Amino acid sequence: MDGKSLTASFCHLWTDHFNLECSYLNQEISSVNRKQLLLCLSAGLVAGFLLCSWFSSSLPEKTMRVEFVNTTDVMLNSLQLDFGNAQGQTSLLSLRLAPGERRTLLLNHEPGAGFNVVARYADGVEQDFCANRGEQGQQQEVILRR
Repeated sequence: MDGKSLTASFCHLWTDHFNLECSYLNQEISSVNRKQLLLCLSAGLVAGFLLCSWFSSSLPEKTMRVEFVNTTDVMLNSLQLDFGNAQGQTSLLSLRLAPGERRTLLLNHEPGAGFNVVARYADGVEQDFCANRGEQGQQQEVILRR
C-alpha cells in the first residue's frame, strides 16, 4: 500500500468512526433533552393546576360566586340582577339559560346583603324576587322554580 492509499484508508476509517461517535452522542443528547423536556412540561402542568385551583377557589372579600339553576322545563330568556351598597349600584344581565342548565355568575357584592333578581321566561312569565338575603358564604346557589 502506498502512502496515499494508507492515508485515504485511515481518513475513511476515522470519518466512519467519528460519524458513528457523533450519531451516538446526538442520540444521548436527544434522550437527555427529551427527559428534561418531559420533566419541565410535567412540572409546568402541576404548577399550572395548583395555581388555577388556588386562584379559582379564593375570591376577594366582598365577592360572591352565585350559581343559578333553571329547574323548570322552559327556556329562561334573561336573568337581570340588581345589587348595590352605599358606594354604588350594579345591574347585571345574563341571557338564555336552558331548562336544566346551570350558570355561575361572579358578583362584586357582599355575601348576606341579598340581591334583586328578575327572571324572564320564554313563555312570558316573569319572576321578581330578592335572593339570598342573609345567606352567608362566597359560594351560593339560586334554584329557579315555578
